[in-house]
Amino acid sequence: MLRICLLFLFLLFLDGCDGNAGDSDETFKQHSAFNQDNLAYDSEAPNSNTTIVLKEIPKEVGDYTKLYNAYLQRQIKGKEGSIKEAKIIDKTFVKLRDTYKYDDNVMQILKSFSCILPDCSALKIKDVYFYPNMQIQEAFYTIIMDKKTEIFTYFDIIKDYDYVLKDMLTTSIDLQAQYNKVTPFQTLKFTWNNTQSLEITLTPKEEICKPYIYTYRTIFIQDSNGVKVKPQEERLSAFSYPNDLVEFVAKSCACARFHGYIPNLTQAERKVARNILPLDQKFCDNLSEERKTLWDKYMHDSRAIKILQHEQKLYP
Repeated sequence: MLRICLLFLFLLFLDGCDGNAGDSDETFKQHSAFNQDNLAYDSEAPNSNTTIVLKEIPKEVGDYTKLYNAYLQRQIKGKEGSIKEAKIIDKTFVKLRDTYKYDDNVMQILKSFSCILPDCSALKIKDVYFYPNMQIQEAFYTIIMDKKTEIFTYFDIIKDYDYVLKDMLTTSIDLQAQYNKVTPFQTLKFTWNNTQSLEITLTPKEEICKPYIYTYRTIFIQDSNGVKVKPQEERLSAFSYPNDLVEFVAKSCACARFHGYIPNLTQAERKVARNILPLDQKFCDNLSEERKTLWDKYMHDSRAIKILQHEQKLYP
């Protein structure tokens, strides 16, 4: 009987401890939430145990985040912010990144922000962007940190492969095979010339139903004062030979658009388009027979066969 009583008291004691622990957890959560604006979270995992260290955010960083968020809130409400104010906020953003570049906690916070005006870290002279007192790699990562940029037309693709720069080696990436998102590009190439220049090139995949496609290049040039960056784009015309293949592809594209397998051309594309036929079911007639005839005719022409392969992929 005595043992049963002791066991009962012991269980009551444990239940009381659990209740107190729950109260303590809730108090900690409330305290953390109350101080959220002034604390940074630093997670470490020694020996598989996670330790959370709370560090105070510098006041100037907190002030910046408030200014930035207030500016965005006004924009959301339809109120135009002044260019002067945007420049002041961006200048603070750039200054803080330099001041706290060795503070991982602050940098982690700043990574969630971006320039308000494009390429706020650069000095722009006509169509050239200049990054004083930097090396090429540093200038590249500065653009990535700015986020809002006119230098990289397809920022998200290039950002996902920023690790390639670490070894400073010429590298070509097959985006159709390796990129996990739908993209109009075939390859992304980083070409180094010693350490003095870097060319980043996005080459489009074959688009037989488009009137033209673009290759995008960004060239970084190192000099004694810093890095000059110049974005370029080259418009490539659609294939124009041989005539019977061009006519067949034009009909097949019109058929594919009619059935909704591919999107319609934009207004800008229609203005410069050649050999573009209107949407009509009649262009779907006899495609199979014509396709077979062209395959037989051009079986030794690798360029023509490649186009015919792409044409077949228009249809599910």
